[in-house]
Amino acid sequence: MSRRVKMAGALSIAAAVIVSYYPSLNIGLAGDDLLYPFWASTLSLPEYLNRYFNPLTPIFSWYRPVFGIYFRILFIFFGSNAFGYHVATVFVHISNSLLLFSLIARNGNRWRLGFLSALVYSATIPVYSAAVIGIAAQDPLMTTFYLLAVKTWLDYL
Repeated sequence: MSRRVKMAGALSIAAAVIVSYYPSLNIGLAGDDLLYPFWASTLSLPEYLNRYFNPLTPIFSWYRPVFGIYFRILFIFFGSNAFGYHVATVFVHISNSLLLFSLIARNGNRWRLGFLSALVYSATIPVYSAAVIGIAAQDPLMTTFYLLAVKTWLDYL
């Protein structure tokens, strides 16, 4: 696959995600979305890090410190501006789509299948759009690490 085809495919996938989820950029914060910026704004940095990194005092019944760091960084940049959080979530979804395209196109030597898979995942079937629209959804960030782990494993082989 030539470099031009890769770039055209990546830009097409990114454009499809942006077009599909552009209306979600103007949605405010609701439900769980309000909780994470509230914690980031009211807790001092040591308290915040203790809440996310100390497995003995979990916020919920799970231990996910990367998500806590992600939210703290977003809060530093965007404060309580919902638009910034939604842009970051769409960006994570774009990166997941491009990782999927890269994995299938490179390891299957079928760039058309990789492009189609990434396009279906990214934009044409937003069945599970709550993962992109809701900023409290952790699925997109976890998917990034899963895809990076698979990519690293396949690169190792």
